Amino acid sequence: MLLTCVGRKSYLVPIFESSAHLGQLVAVDADPDAAIRYHVDHFHAAPPVVTEPEAYIERLLELARSHHVDWIIPQNDLDVIELAEARPRFRAHDIEVAGADAETVRIVEDKYQCRQWMEKHDLPYPTTWAGGELETHDGSVVVKPRYGHGSKGVEVRKEGDVSDLEGTDYVVQPELRGAEYNLDILRAPRGGVLSVVPKRKLEMRWGATHMARSVEAPELVELGVAIGEAVGHVGSIDVDVMADRSGENYQVIDINPRVGGGFPFTYHVCPRYVETLVDVCRGQSVESFLGDYESGVRIHREFEYRVVDES
Repeated sequence: MLLTCVGRKSYLVPIFESSAHLGQLVAVDADPDAAIRYHVDHFHAAPPVVTEPEAYIERLLELARSHHVDWIIPQNDLDVIELAEARPRFRAHDIEVAGADAETVRIVEDKYQCRQWMEKHDLPYPTTWAGGELETHDGSVVVKPRYGHGSKGVEVRKEGDVSDLEGTDYVVQPELRGAEYNLDILRAPRGGVLSVVPKRKLEMRWGATHMARSVEAPELVELGVAIGEAVGHVGSIDVDVMADRSGENYQVIDINPRVGGGFPFTYHVCPRYVETLVDVCRGQSVESFLGDYESGVRIHREFEYRVVDES
């Protein structure tokens, strides 16, 4: 298995290596000094995908072939489209890429286009205006980069004027003030959605979840199944959902067609999730285990420091 753009996510190594059926784990990042290099047997630097996409894909193909990689698992928004587009090139060498098809990836990465796609699939999504479509508003709204990730560039505006947002680089959505949840959704190519693990986010820092609690929420599991079947991905994806103040109505605010930040939280309340993900990558026949996770578990994210011997 090859993990891309994995950088500082060294915590993923013991999670994947907990599987009894994982062979080699290979990690790739544009930074040759990325922390992950000290945690895996095989680390390689790659050209930056943002500025050298073709060289990046060629390097991954070279490494995947030399290490006899079966599956590539994207870990970052930077390369999910490039990898989805290059899927036929990898398949020509019997290498699979986890995630969704390129067209779906483009849609869910575009917050404006995603609105129409969600409506088509009868999935809940906030009312969304492109920059310039809305001049004034009565309640608070959230201004987001149309193709943004995490919390970067997100701005909350109170009641008033938003006519300064020209062009199509931004979207405007009503501000949602309820609890926020994260769903990890595991799907097999022929078995459909196998698992949905919902967690309530309790603390966010720098756009990432630092504390969460698993929750028993059949309605969120049901929503996750519907999202997974609409996306049609293979492997694990990450979805963020907001509840209204009543806690009874949900709006999907983000679909990340890759392994996301909630994955380590899911592992701790559902170890079977990771083992089944590896089985999916092995082409094994697997059964659904919806609802099979431990609820009511609060998990904290911590930092570790490592002294590097450069002698």
